[in-house]
Amino acid sequence: LAVETIDPLRSPMLAEQYAITTENGTVVLEQGDRKQRLESDFSESAFIAALVRLGSGDTHAVCWTTGHGEAGSDDDYEARGMGAIVVKLEHHNYSVVERTVVTSGLDAACDAVVVAGPTVDWMPREREALAAYVAGGGRALVMLEPGATPELAREMARYGFDVRDDLALDVAPWFLMA
Repeated sequence: LAVETIDPLRSPMLAEQYAITTENGTVVLEQGDRKQRLESDFSESAFIAALVRLGSGDTHAVCWTTGHGEAGSDDDYEARGMGAIVVKLEHHNYSVVERTVVTSGLDAACDAVVVAGPTVDWMPREREALAAYVAGGGRALVMLEPGATPELAREMARYGFDVRDDLALDVAPWFLMA
């Protein structure tokens, strides 16, 4: 185990190479070409978990659906973009693969499926592909905007969810409260 402390002001090239942008510190654990990052929790359990992930070599595939106006898995610029979430997943041994369900389907190669706010409804055979995937033990995270995809929203009843065109607004968000 080799430990190296880098001051981003004195070594800006290294700070850029390791994508160190926070003022609170970043720990980067490396083994060969694999890396694990700690950016907020520097506890003993966080270090141990990161070392286990680094040494395990196991990666998990998250299949990110495309083709229906979903939020982009590599989009860091748009308000709907989910690129920052994907970066966090990749730091925890997940690989994100975009999938167009109508052409590629869903299979056991996907450890989980993410449907990130589609704006166009899924076709019946795509909904059946999702149902078969879940019935086979697959995991899915389906994020829907109210009223955007009524057929896919109705399909969620198959899994025990009653999706309605409801909307909850917090008129006094906690971060604005004194």
